[in-house]
Amino acid sequence: MLTATVFCLKKETIMPEIAIKIAALLALTHTDEVLHLQFRDPQNQIHTLELPTPILGGLIVALTSKVGQIQGTGVAQPMALNGGQPFTLPDGRAGLELLLDDAVRLPVLFPKEAIPILRSALDMLEGLSSKNNRVPH
Repeated sequence: MLTATVFCLKKETIMPEIAIKIAALLALTHTDEVLHLQFRDPQNQIHTLELPTPILGGLIVALTSKVGQIQGTGVAQPMALNGGQPFTLPDGRAGLELLLDDAVRLPVLFPKEAIPILRSALDMLEGLSSKNNRVPH
């Protein structure tokens, strides 16, 4: 739910609240000034939220803080992996920058001891993918 309070010179004005339930994120685009978040609601209506770039840092911090307080349900909107690029930081740590849904770049650090875990998970994923892609006779 979005609520805005505007402070005028002499009085406080409360703006109307707009609540839209998001069913799926469709696109994330940007200009230098605005981030455009396009999504659909449960009735399949398309909405676009325009976020000015100066507020993004504060918004990210606020969302990150709240996400840490939310108990996971095990249900999430899956994102398609479109690419990945290894990287290293100046301190020697290594990771992968994953490109998700052709829009979101997610840098993930992998401590050396986590690489075998990742490799094992990828092997299991490959096995699941092979099972699901078999053509019945």
